[in-house]
Amino acid sequence: VIILLNASSSPLYMGQKTSKHRRTPSSTTPPPASSSSSSPSAEYDPTTTTEEYDPTMQNYNPSVIIPKDVLRLFEALGRIQENNDNIKFEDYTFPKVETLFWDYSYAPDDPFVWPDTYPDLESTKDCILRGATNSEYSLFIDGKERKKIDKIIRGLGMRQPVLISGRKMAISCRVPVPGEHFWM
Repeated sequence: VIILLNASSSPLYMGQKTSKHRRTPSSTTPPPASSSSSSPSAEYDPTTTTEEYDPTMQNYNPSVIIPKDVLRLFEALGRIQENNDNIKFEDYTFPKVETLFWDYSYAPDDPFVWPDTYPDLESTKDCILRGATNSEYSLFIDGKERKKIDKIIRGLGMRQPVLISGRKMAISCRVPVPGEHFWM
């Protein structure tokens, strides 16, 4: 089982600012469902919210309840250290990246010529025709080439197409998720 997590977006690792709410009996707005107040009569007053940095996340109050098992998983993953002798870390390379092309024949700028070292739109092994108008293509390229493909995309001008198989096309790249055909 491979679990892909982006620790930088996890609430446990973001060092987010948290809201602390003073409770006032005169307010009519009910308190948030997950908050605990010091007295049962105290109510939530949105005008008295203060922002405070809380690196420990002790006062983190998400609007969506995160299951305790998920929080425990994040905490356990956060304790793993790269210099641990028992764990071998390896960079994971996806087997294939999906490079998407669609018609951009009206592009005003001169096209970037697609490298001959990569498959083109006539490649029967690596190319799939998509879209209702049959003008969209998915080209599956070895995952080791991802950085090179991303560099090509970043190097394109705002209105610059890619010339591939004699056509001016727009380009994008993504990583296919194993099993995505079940929900797509």
